[in-house]
Amino acid sequence: MPKHSGQHMGYKPKDIYIAIIRLMITHAAVVWWPRVELGVARAMLSRVQRLVACLAITGAIRTSPTAAFEVITGLLPLDIHIKQVAMTTSYRIDSLKNWRRVQNLGSHSHILEKMHKEVPFTGMRGDHIKTCFLFHNEFKIMIHARESWNKDQKALLPENSRDVYTEGSGGPLGARAGIYFGNLADDHSIPLGENVTVFQAESYAIQQCVSTLKSISVTGELINIYSDS
Repeated sequence: MPKHSGQHMGYKPKDIYIAIIRLMITHAAVVWWPRVELGVARAMLSRVQRLVACLAITGAIRTSPTAAFEVITGLLPLDIHIKQVAMTTSYRIDSLKNWRRVQNLGSHSHILEKMHKEVPFTGMRGDHIKTCFLFHNEFKIMIHARESWNKDQKALLPENSRDVYTEGSGGPLGARAGIYFGNLADDHSIPLGENVTVFQAESYAIQQCVSTLKSISVTGELINIYSDS
């Protein structure tokens, strides 16, 4: 690495380590991560990061402690980073409904339960939507440009139609989804907790609005759903 990096030429040692070397080390970490819980493995990983990255980045004397190196360079201990990569991978696979759990606690598959225990909100329902093709839609989406509002002198709100409004908000006390149904149904104000973004709250409000309209079997009427999402 010193041949290809330096203070005045080439790539920075930290960039090379993060973009190439550490990626090679963590390849398929979701499968073999249980090995890093062994003391021998942690010691070997710490030595690798110290020699390959920390000394090359800082140029400090070789007797400096590894923990100090990692704080100065902003690098997580390699065993912790490997678990982080494994958790991220398992979460992504589980979101796609492709994760298979094995009863054996020594297997790599219990990383998901470990993550839910250490980071509880990862066990919540995600907002991933599986791709679905609908060739016969029962609704129509119209997004008019501002210039067309007064072009044909048409009313912005169509006559003889029902209007429903959705809103999502966030703040120090958490996020909330709101739905105004008018005379169609009871209005909703749904608290969503502190770990939900405003965009998720907006999307959830629209989803619940459609679900409620379907449940009350409104047929033969034009219903407009207004949202600022």
